[in-house]
Amino acid sequence: MSFSAADARAVREMVAGANRFFQLGVTEQGFDELAKIERQFGPTYEASLASIPPLRARGDAAAALDAVNFAILSRPTGDPVLNRLIRTKAEILIDMGRPTEARRLLRQTAGADKTAAYFRMLRNTMQTEADIAEYEEVAAPSFVAKKREGLHALHYYSMIQRDFGLHGPAQRTMRERFLRATRNLAFGSQPKVQSETWAREAAVALADIHADLQAAGIEMFLISGVFLGAYRENTILGHDRDLDVGVDERVSMQELLEVVRASNRFIVRPIESENSVYLTHLNGVNVDVFRHFMREGRYVHEGIKVFWWNTPFALVWRDFLGGSYRVPDDAELYLTENYGDWRTPAPEFETFVDTPNMVIVHNDHMVWYFLLKLTDYYLMGKLPQFTRVWTALSDIYEADPVLAATAQAVMDGNLTGPKKKKPASSDKPNAPADAVASLLRVGNRYVRRPVLKALGLSGSKKKNASRIT
Repeated sequence: MSFSAADARAVREMVAGANRFFQLGVTEQGFDELAKIERQFGPTYEASLASIPPLRARGDAAAALDAVNFAILSRPTGDPVLNRLIRTKAEILIDMGRPTEARRLLRQTAGADKTAAYFRMLRNTMQTEADIAEYEEVAAPSFVAKKREGLHALHYYSMIQRDFGLHGPAQRTMRERFLRATRNLAFGSQPKVQSETWAREAAVALADIHADLQAAGIEMFLISGVFLGAYRENTILGHDRDLDVGVDERVSMQELLEVVRASNRFIVRPIESENSVYLTHLNGVNVDVFRHFMREGRYVHEGIKVFWWNTPFALVWRDFLGGSYRVPDDAELYLTENYGDWRTPAPEFETFVDTPNMVIVHNDHMVWYFLLKLTDYYLMGKLPQFTRVWTALSDIYEADPVLAATAQAVMDGNLTGPKKKKPASSDKPNAPADAVASLLRVGNRYVRRPVLKALGLSGSKKKNASRIT
């Protein structure tokens, strides 16, 4: 019996149904839908592809590896997702503690895959400082590439340097990334568009992490932007980027990880921290869980480069989004400490600049972050945030004249991106040869004399090659 077009449509519809279950956090029903497909049609590319994220969330890396391998070999002709499948396989190998194998796999697509996701995954395979040389070798052509490819390669190179404590080089690389962006890309050329479904998906992720922790006897409470949205607007803020929730200091990180890994709904993101866990729901929403503890009479939670303090609070119940959540009892004091004027919506809020109760604990990490955000806000066209980040950076970092002048030009509106080059003149008899010569000048490439002679161009009399300057 052949696989018909009608069968293909039926598989796609059933896979879409399974994905809806996964995105809603109803993973077992999603797996049931995929099992129906296999019983009716046998193994399929589409079902294998859909099974990979929930298998990773379930902690079944071996089954996820089998699924991605089948997806690679059964991929339809002309399907453009091979690079994505290779990255996914590398990520699973990292989950399994096989980063060197993952790095070898990624090298197979070096040059063909120039996405941010590729360089991010390559960074995740770095285990020792000696591995940096391999990243440099793979990314060397991309370092000098214009547009976004070069920015992606520099971004994750800088992250690797930072990961291994090479803070000076990491900051210089991030500085170069910003200067490169202003030379090659226009101000506001990469606006950040929030998904229209984000708030709805975030509500699902919040309900799921609450249910999973509550079932394990772990008391979770709303903090930061989630609590602000709940108290001021009774909804999740549309411009938020992730969900922040808190747990008590008596909860160990190991206990927390065991609970979320058993939930089948969250993938643990590889970010190392002693007092926080970073998760991604199967619908793509990021959830950050912070352990709160007492320090010098204040209630504190911390990230990698800063900590935030609050006056000690008790917890009370609050109805929110059809559920009931624990929240700080003195809401207005808590929100004032976190945001100052919390009553006025501030969609341009920058967490690491505008938060009154934040304390920097790692200056080098903070400098790196501010240099990163200069590029981000330049590309997003967000001048108010760019200006505030530059001011904050200037307080803790002595910028060189070139960096300072470039940032000032952006703030003055005098630097909005690369200038358009005038078209080459074509009124000369040898205009075609002139056009080719112009192309050959790009990148100071070396062109052998016979090529120049054939084009009717005069070249250097060097024995081996002529350099077009």
